[in-house]
Amino acid sequence: AEPPMPQDGSRLRVPRGLGCDAVTDREACCHYVDGRDEMPYGGQDCAPARANTWFDVGHDIQTVVCQPRCWATGSCGGGAAQESRLGFCGRPEVSLLPQEALVTQEGARVPVGGQLRFYVIGSSNAAWQTWVDQMHARLMRMGYNV
Repeated sequence: AEPPMPQDGSRLRVPRGLGCDAVTDREACCHYVDGRDEMPYGGQDCAPARANTWFDVGHDIQTVVCQPRCWATGSCGGGAAQESRLGFCGRPEVSLLPQEALVTQEGARVPVGGQLRFYVIGSSNAAWQTWVDQMHARLMRMGYNV
């Protein structure tokens, strides 16, 4: 069972001196900092893996969905840069394009601000941002609710 999550937006230490990798839920991961005091990860923000992705921890187990952010970016401990596997805590903030950069199409099926969903089958795993992420960000910047 996952430890209780804080209600005020702050992050809790993973209980019993355990690391972020003990958290098995991607969403819950965003509410914790690493609980290992003796390790370089202690107190570091936990970060989730992307949906349907796991962190490479050096063996065949594909279940680790939460790691210290510094470990996942290769900036502390024995972690290796795995930014392409990092997910988000909450919806990423994007700035809207200026109104003069947009054109409203007459008879559009989905008006600006409307609900828009897309589904992708088979996509490459780029090192930084996949085309799916780019499309998502671009639609959000145009004002769609994606």
